[in-house]
Amino acid sequence: MRSEASAHGFNERRWKREEKQQIKPRTQQNPQNPAEPSRTQQIQNPQSRVRAQRERERERERARAQGRERMKNSSSSKRREESAAQSNGVKLNTWSKAVSSRAVWEDKDEFLDVVYWFRQIIAVILGVIWGVAPLKGFLGIAIFCIINAGVLYVYFSSFQQVDEEEYGGTWELTKEGFMTSFALFLVVWIIFYTALHYD
Repeated sequence: MRSEASAHGFNERRWKREEKQQIKPRTQQNPQNPAEPSRTQQIQNPQSRVRAQRERERERERARAQGRERMKNSSSSKRREESAAQSNGVKLNTWSKAVSSRAVWEDKDEFLDVVYWFRQIIAVILGVIWGVAPLKGFLGIAIFCIINAGVLYVYFSSFQQVDEEEYGGTWELTKEGFMTSFALFLVVWIIFYTALHYD
């Protein structure tokens, strides 16, 4: 009996000693990737594994963002160089840039002003045409909206080839000055229709 109790006491003391020392299993590095922790480390500490995975994802996202920024900067600087070579170092005015293909717009507001005034010009022209050709009702409004949005979309995406994301996306450029041009179109359309076709 005494030997069993002493053996039992010995085992208890040994377990307590092991708990205090917190014996860690031997870790080995992964032979394929030495920087990656071993399998035993990953199993023992899932929180550090999740942290490491999140950190790797952040670094990948940073690298992607830097790549996009380098691409954007290189394409815009290339366009600036081409523009400077074409203009022989002379600064072009706004309307010269507006009618030249792939112009470089240093000031975003300048390009937005061009889009705004092109819309107003389109509104006056279409208002006169709709008033002379006696178009009425919803059909005239729908055709105006399609032509106005379509012409400006082709202008900034194909002719000028600007990066829409610099201006807040395609939708922001498409709706820039739309309501004022719509109001101007209605006024011109009503005036010309009334002057020519009203009895």
